[in-house]
Amino acid sequence: VVKRIGSLPQTIDEWKQYDVAVLGPIDPTLVEASVADSMRRCVFDDGMGLAWIVTPAHDPVAFRNSGFESIMPLSIPLQANPSPAITSGPWQLNLSAAGRTMGWMNLTHEPIESETQWNSMPELFVVSNQWPLRSLSRVVLTATNASGVTVPAVALTQSGRGMILTHLTGETWRLRAQGISQYWRQAVMMLAHNRIQQQRLPVEIIVGSRQPAPLEELTIDVIETRASDLLQTSLD
Repeated sequence: VVKRIGSLPQTIDEWKQYDVAVLGPIDPTLVEASVADSMRRCVFDDGMGLAWIVTPAHDPVAFRNSGFESIMPLSIPLQANPSPAITSGPWQLNLSAAGRTMGWMNLTHEPIESETQWNSMPELFVVSNQWPLRSLSRVVLTATNASGVTVPAVALTQSGRGMILTHLTGETWRLRAQGISQYWRQAVMMLAHNRIQQQRLPVEIIVGSRQPAPLEELTIDVIETRASDLLQTSLD
């Protein structure tokens, strides 16, 4: 269920109503620190997924010392004046090495075909590359301009129990005819995964291969996701 709200949830209990939150441009000076901290705790402690869309409407410096700074997967720069040579577009998206390893980034059933589709997406004109990513972030899409400058476009960061998917562009709507809706469906499912697993299932079962070959040794991992009276034995 998708619900568009006009204002941010105020408390942890209000944030807990959502498995995934998608945030667009936010003026941190208009948000009380307690509200931002409630969101941070819901991501870090409760596993809520967060998709953050960073656009030029964001003032990077305004987030310094705000309630959002500790949860942002971005390092807040001292000044928001990137070099014009770096910010000039248009930008061409490319699937990164890390992105190739993530099944939810596949737009088709064939990984090679999916990568070709990503790399032939329509060009973007704005990428907010004045935001340096923190070291733990994994870049899944990059953007390259005509000068050969390559910058992160989309990155995934683990934050406690939750995942944060940061989009350094607000122009994914330009890709609407190219499978971007499939990307968003899979991204939201990925972001919600930890929260749903913790709420509903005492264990998670991961099969090593989707299509094992005949006589292939198959690895099955059983991971405890939360304490449960249903588990009569410990998991080794």
